[in-house]
Amino acid sequence: MQVTLSPTSGVNMPSHVSVKISGPAFRVTAYVINSKILKQLQSATEEDALYEDNPLSVVGNLALRSMRVANGFCIDSVDDFDVEVQIDEEPQEIEEIGILSEGCEFHEEFDSDREKTLIARYENCEPVGENFPIDKNEMIVLEFEEVKLGEMACSFGAAKDVTLEDIEFGLVDLDVVSQISQATYELGLLNGMEKDIRYVIVDGQKYEFDMDVLSGYASRFMLVKRNKDGNWVASDL
Repeated sequence: MQVTLSPTSGVNMPSHVSVKISGPAFRVTAYVINSKILKQLQSATEEDALYEDNPLSVVGNLALRSMRVANGFCIDSVDDFDVEVQIDEEPQEIEEIGILSEGCEFHEEFDSDREKTLIARYENCEPVGENFPIDKNEMIVLEFEEVKLGEMACSFGAAKDVTLEDIEFGLVDLDVVSQISQATYELGLLNGMEKDIRYVIVDGQKYEFDMDVLSGYASRFMLVKRNKDGNWVASDL
């Protein structure tokens, strides 16, 4: 894993921060549909496709609502991708990336120097789908996007002189009690991911990533709906 950061020059001056994560990604999106939309999907043709000549891709236009389940970069797998952080365009190598547990001191969980470590705080980890209810008569189409090389980028101006200690990752917890988690993580559909990197946080302000596919892309779709016992069950479309 290659990680870089730039030092900030000057004192009490605004900083420009740039964060990039690149590597293989497994991006997952949930589309909520009903039985009427399901019939439309099942009768869709290649002429209806939004991309890849896949008729099922039209679900993006038909869905009642949707949400990103995972960007596909898990903080527990940082050795699988590269992270580059720059402040005012001057990179500097750092030592470690990881989660700081709630109530723990930094030195209890990290061997690296604090000023050379990029952390995510467990208490800032958001539960996936917390405010995303799914009615009893609704079901989910999951889109799985397998990206050989993807890049998430986030760039912003900070209001103060920033150092690495001020920059944190914001995560989404996929292993929680929510309907989306039950319909994805608990069914083993998320490729082992648990803590998805979703934001950059500086002074409590969240900055979202934009993602680009650089090479190697394939998508597939799956239907997840409740059975007569109310349990989520996955099947091919």
